[in-house]
Amino acid sequence: MYFTDKEDLFRYLLQCYLDELTRMLQTLLDREQGDLFAAFGALFQQLLEQRDSPSAQQFQAILHRNAGVQQGALLRSAGTHSLFAALSGHIDRSRLSIRREEDLEDMFHILTSVTAPALCAALSHADPQIAWNRLQAQLDILRRGMEARHEPAPSHHE
Repeated sequence: MYFTDKEDLFRYLLQCYLDELTRMLQTLLDREQGDLFAAFGALFQQLLEQRDSPSAQQFQAILHRNAGVQQGALLRSAGTHSLFAALSGHIDRSRLSIRREEDLEDMFHILTSVTAPALCAALSHADPQIAWNRLQAQLDILRRGMEARHEPAPSHHE
């Protein structure tokens, strides 16, 4: 009655979850002193701890019914740009190697795209440890980067 179709209802529910996620991430970013990577790891743990709550059960049911949709795309369709805009002031930029203005938002989207599927995998399996281990490894790769750092050869004085 209040929505034009099921897709409109779906977008509304997704926005409600995104609003809740925004509040959680803001709190975690503040707790982790602006450390983006630590906040995403803490978000995973916190959502996992709440997996039996009615809200989490409802969200899991939505994900289960839309299993063909990639979770990262699902979050992007809900508007991770607005999520980033709401949280960017809570991120400690000095902890990151930002070379251009767009880097921070791009990294935020990458972290969202990595964390969402890991969380969905953890919520749908009895043993979420596998998803947690994989997420930690991925966050570590993103944190340190993949480019080899070549140190200058030590000079030898003969």
